[in-house]
Amino acid sequence: MKIHYFLLFTLFNILFCSCSGMYDNVYPFYNEGETNYIAKVDSVSTKAGKNRVQITWMVNTDPRIKNLHVTWNDRANEATIPIDFSRLDKNRYYSIILDSVEEGNHIFNLFHTGNGDMSVSTEAEATSYGDQYQATLAPRSIRSVTVQEGKVTIVWRAVVENCVVVITYSNVEGITTKRSVNPSEIATVIEDARLGSSFSYVSTYLPEEGAIDDFSVVSETMYFPE
Repeated sequence: MKIHYFLLFTLFNILFCSCSGMYDNVYPFYNEGETNYIAKVDSVSTKAGKNRVQITWMVNTDPRIKNLHVTWNDRANEATIPIDFSRLDKNRYYSIILDSVEEGNHIFNLFHTGNGDMSVSTEAEATSYGDQYQATLAPRSIRSVTVQEGKVTIVWRAVVENCVVVITYSNVEGITTKRSVNPSEIATVIEDARLGSSFSYVSTYLPEEGAIDDFSVVSETMYFPE
């Protein structure tokens, strides 16, 4: 019988010590009291830009919210942007442009702040494009330029989905004219070109879908056949 009680006593102590250990990592917080956080940044979307990014999110109805606080690059960079509540749309969405963002892909930590309080963090990812991206660009490539029955046909080497081209040339009356070429167009026919005259074109690239800025590169001067 004594052995039986001894075993029960030993088992009880083991269970008690185990359960106590489960709460060792949270016990210190009991003495700190409850933390009343502001409503967090919700429904975040981002858009890439040229050395900048756009951040859009839904602002909760929590009346304590005054600002958006943003950190990135492991908190090496930060900014606090006051929220102009008159600019909220009907669904309470709000957009800001974060300028002077170093080129590259970044993780942003977003907080609502106000009245000395702060929300928990919300993460968002966005890319800033700059000189390095610009240096990779080249004018959309031309395969051939031919004339038939007074009409010039420019044949492009490939479809470039994120590139819009604008051709500048002189028409038959000597007037400077522009012609846009959409990304899917593989052959461009110009009916009023002044044969033998020069032309050039600007290729404008969108670095990613929905980006708020584009990047352009100018071709060398070329000539229509006579």
